[in-house]
Amino acid sequence: MVFLRRVMSACRVSGEVKHHIVEISNPMTLKNNVLILSAGRRVELVQSFQRVLRRYFPDSSVLTTDLDPALSAACQVADHYFSSPPANNHEYIVFLIELCQKENVGIVIPTIVTELFSLSHHRARFVSVGTHVIISDESLVVACRDKRLMPQVFLL
Repeated sequence: MVFLRRVMSACRVSGEVKHHIVEISNPMTLKNNVLILSAGRRVELVQSFQRVLRRYFPDSSVLTTDLDPALSAACQVADHYFSSPPANNHEYIVFLIELCQKENVGIVIPTIVTELFSLSHHRARFVSVGTHVIISDESLVVACRDKRLMPQVFLL
């Protein structure tokens, strides 16, 4: 039996609504692991996700990435950590998608500005492997990075 989950994302700048259909072959194998990118010193963020996940999904894990996990306090408290290429590296998205597939990641949490455009641009690739990146639509990310476009976002 095949289950489908509809994921909707809305864009405030263009007003368009996009629907993504994610196929889940077995609802018992939902991806419950969380990946926090560029974890750095975000120990409290990692611990908060660990507490909530342990309560609802005891077998889940909080994973982290950083350029140098040995120097990252958050990586040290995470269930598992991985060394990632820089966000501006052409292999960054491929690395993340492969990691999400291998580690059964359902949600990706970006934490630094330099990751946002690339992640929003490649959102559909993550959705196609059953992973949801918690990020705004690409056009909103672009508008927020350009002070000339920002007024359009807030006009009624």
